[in-house]
Amino acid sequence: MNNIGCWNTWGLNSPQKQKAVTEWINKHHLDIVALFETKIAGKNLPSIQTKICHNWHFQTNHPHSSPSPCRIMLGWNPNKYSLVCTHINAQWITCSATHTTGNNAINITFVYGLHSPAERKKLWEYINASSGSFSNQPWVIMGDFNAILSPAYKEGGDRNWYSHSDDFANSIHGAGLIHLPLTGPILSWHNGQQGGHTIQKKLDWAFVNHHLLQKWPSAITHFQPRSTSDHSAMHVQLTTPNPPKKKPFHFLNLWLQREDFPSILASVWDVNIVGNPMHVLHSKLRALKARLKHYHKHNTNHISRRLDKAKEDWTTFQQQLNDNPTSQEIMNQERAAAKLFAQLSREEEYFYKQQSRVQWLQLGDQNTKFFHRSVQHRRSRNTIHSMVDSDGVLHHSQDAMGKIAVDYYQGILSGQSEDGPFDVTGLYPRKISSASQTTLAQPVTNEEIKIAMYAIPDEKAPGPDGFTAKFFKQTWNTTGGDVTRAVQHFFKTSRLPRGMNATKIAMVGWPDEAVVRSSKAFCFVFVFLTCLSRLSV
Repeated sequence: MNNIGCWNTWGLNSPQKQKAVTEWINKHHLDIVALFETKIAGKNLPSIQTKICHNWHFQTNHPHSSPSPCRIMLGWNPNKYSLVCTHINAQWITCSATHTTGNNAINITFVYGLHSPAERKKLWEYINASSGSFSNQPWVIMGDFNAILSPAYKEGGDRNWYSHSDDFANSIHGAGLIHLPLTGPILSWHNGQQGGHTIQKKLDWAFVNHHLLQKWPSAITHFQPRSTSDHSAMHVQLTTPNPPKKKPFHFLNLWLQREDFPSILASVWDVNIVGNPMHVLHSKLRALKARLKHYHKHNTNHISRRLDKAKEDWTTFQQQLNDNPTSQEIMNQERAAAKLFAQLSREEEYFYKQQSRVQWLQLGDQNTKFFHRSVQHRRSRNTIHSMVDSDGVLHHSQDAMGKIAVDYYQGILSGQSEDGPFDVTGLYPRKISSASQTTLAQPVTNEEIKIAMYAIPDEKAPGPDGFTAKFFKQTWNTTGGDVTRAVQHFFKTSRLPRGMNATKIAMVGWPDEAVVRSSKAFCFVFVFLTCLSRLSV
């Protein structure tokens, strides 16, 4: 685990603040720390550094600061890290930190932005320039930027948004940096005033590049409540990801573009299955899922690796064709390699678009990198790092958090209300008219079912079966009959097989937020959409 901290201490000469910094470092097991606005004169730096962490090494930007007190003081534990400062400026210190175990280096930029927009211009330019240098290396940039990304990160004070206020956001966006999810206070700075004079802002930030998220997808920033400073202390936690668990099946829409997919579908769907329509549909989907899992393993798994290999092969055949331009065999091989590369390029873009859940951007414009980064950002944002059980104990392991979630929802779904029966009639003053009731009671038509299906967004797969709406839309000539009969069977009998009525609990965002998602449960989806369309007529 790597814990990297920074704190605008608003002075560091008093024993009280020195003690607070030492306790913060020890409590959170920090090995690399940057302290801002220390107000320590150069001659006093060695003695105060010893008081904070006796055996640590330190580097400051004191020679570049004006006036003389130190603006940024960087310290690290030499027993854990070997650290080399690569660039020092009045507004930042950039270093390369390598763990003593020999792990790859982490590039870290600690920022303490100057107070005027004009002075911060150099900082924004440096961020954009450095993004290219660190494009293939993990990079964390964190600290007090003295700027906010948008008006939402400010309470009180001047509400105007001036043109220079966009410089920060433009710099972060241009550098392709990702804002890490956080715990603790969002507005990290308080002006110390009361009433109408109170101003709070988020001036302290932590960003990473996509290369770091690939190595530490669970990276998170922890902010502490303010204590001896007007700023919150913060630290970035880089934890080794848990071993990957078996992933549930999820239909990949790229399969629909493959020439061999219709034959796979037909080999399953043409099998005669005896039973009620619900059983028939569920059995065919289960059989198709098994076929597609095997197909994915041998044809579309590790799509980016396959693309890289295809590009290498194409390059090789081009070189061979250059040496033997009249060889028909090499010419055919080069054309086949080019075709495969083009196909895999499209499939990779399809794959990452579906994983990213980005709905507004269309395929075909070489957006693979954007989709890939969106996937990383979404996974980082949705990762849950800890949960508190009913006894108030904090747990970090995946198994423990899973048990807490299951126990919580089992208690909700199986518990008895202490208030007894509750009369809900007063909650719904408006009633469905007799005419609407008659309309709703009519048998569901084939056309209504098809309209309901086509109203579901392509990428949506509401539950454990993993089949997207696009699968059914594009294969409707084959699957539509079984889907229609299954839905109509439900309307007649009001019964669902166990496999069609499974429920999946997905924890989204922070531990206090949860979404209960039903399985495909076609009937529930169609009942809602069909009834809604009938009532709107």
